[in-house]
Amino acid sequence: MRLMTMGSSLPPYFGNSDSDLQELARRIGPLQAMAFDVDGTIADAEGSVGERAVAALRSLSQAGIEPIIVTGRILPVAADPLRRAGHHGIVIASNGTRIGDLATEEIIYSQPMPEEISRLAIQTGRELGLVTVFTLPDRLVVEVFEEGNRWTQGGYAVFKIDVQDLDTVDPTLVYNVMFGHPDPAYLDSLNTELKARFPYIDRSMTNFYEMTAPGEGKDKGMQILAERKGIDLGKVAGFGDGGNDVSWLREIGHPIAVKNARPEVMEVCEARIGHHADDAVARFIENYLAEYSGPRLN
Repeated sequence: MRLMTMGSSLPPYFGNSDSDLQELARRIGPLQAMAFDVDGTIADAEGSVGERAVAALRSLSQAGIEPIIVTGRILPVAADPLRRAGHHGIVIASNGTRIGDLATEEIIYSQPMPEEISRLAIQTGRELGLVTVFTLPDRLVVEVFEEGNRWTQGGYAVFKIDVQDLDTVDPTLVYNVMFGHPDPAYLDSLNTELKARFPYIDRSMTNFYEMTAPGEGKDKGMQILAERKGIDLGKVAGFGDGGNDVSWLREIGHPIAVKNARPEVMEVCEARIGHHADDAVARFIENYLAEYSGPRLN
């Protein structure tokens, strides 16, 4: 049930008040699952998934509602919130190109970048003066990194980034590529050029573009998970903020944006809640469960 009204440029805003969030929960109704981007969504302003968010994920699991992580983070880090919540579910990592089942410790999907795209990314980053970040199965690699430079670390502030000549990285192990720059306006100016080279690239955060192999993405990851878990995507609520969330939010029944989301995310969502730095997603989960905590739908 989409809440958007005709002629409205933004979906309805429900803020962070308990009464408004409970009203949104009533409008959404019973769900099979909730899915969450991490950075800029369920993570706090420091890039960490705090105890309140973990407790909310635990409560969802206990209520029989599947909590799903769908993120650009590498799998070991992406899995951490669900492990802390005691939920042995499926984690969609590296923007859908690495999917792991925590119950079996199995990698159920793995699709690296084609070598020629990884090589073109190195060339592009150097030509345009961008920080190029390679996502490998268990780490991130950059050629230049200044300690304490928060924009470079971005959403990855919670774990280490390795510095290495990108030409020496095994291209068969590159699952995701990010281009970063301290000036968002400069990135704005590169949009046409980057899209010409990489039509499938997204502006994931203020200081970053991000891409996987053509045809890959969080939307494909959600489809794989839904088939494996028997989940109807129409009975899923999801939360995101970046351009790389648009594809999967379109696939589910109830896409919801946080206040800090990019405009293209707002356009595909039926509602907005508060800012990620104010635990908006955890607050919604708490209020949703106050309204509905019955068994999972079949």
